[in-house]
Amino acid sequence: RLSVHCPVPSAVVELMAAVPPAAPTASATTCAFAAVVPFTVTLTGQDGFSPDQARAFTATPSPYTFGVCANGGTSPICSVPPGNVPKVMDTIPPLGVDQGTELDPTRGPVVLQGLTVP
Repeated sequence: RLSVHCPVPSAVVELMAAVPPAAPTASATTCAFAAVVPFTVTLTGQDGFSPDQARAFTATPSPYTFGVCANGGTSPICSVPPGNVPKVMDTIPPLGVDQGTELDPTRGPVVLQGLTVP
């Protein structure tokens, strides 16, 4: 996204939109522009033999997979098929978003919200 803080010709807006993320702010004449770049931070396990390179989740843990539940677990998440659990061990959600709620597959599809840093 490109935030424009004053009216400028469209050619200037297009030029400023090409500013790389490493330089998130720039100015042209008397107008200021700020590139807003959302991103998502996650942590997962790596598995070099998996097609997506992420360690799999299974119903219970094994030597090469993460377990959705401990053996004999009764939490509501234990009823979720392992393929429906996000392959995310940890994430940094935006302010006001509860991490446990964001990663909870019992509430429906998990959708991570990006952080926005101006």
